[in-house]
Amino acid sequence: ADHWASPLEFLDAGGDCEDFTILKYATLVELGIPERDLRIVVVEDTRRKRGHAVLSVKTRHGEMILDSLSNEVLRDSTSTHYKPVYSLNRHQHYLHVALRLSKQS
Repeated sequence: ADHWASPLEFLDAGGDCEDFTILKYATLVELGIPERDLRIVVVEDTRRKRGHAVLSVKTRHGEMILDSLSNEVLRDSTSTHYKPVYSLNRHQHYLHVALRLSKQS
């Protein structure tokens, strides 16, 4: 079972991508970013063929992605190898479901 570490646990002992994402989330909240503009997003990384977690931040320039695998802030639209599975913040959670549309003749 995977343990999602608190920011203090992560700073003390390290962790993985979701622990790093939680630390970023908590840090931005402390800096005054509204929680409604933040989402921890669990994604399927289609390049690496595994699950991953990133932080999505809503800005006036659109959704930006903070990823522990990159030093750059990325636009959501450029992260096409990440397929969202679910996302959450302290107040809301979302299940991302791909809909298959059928052709009707």
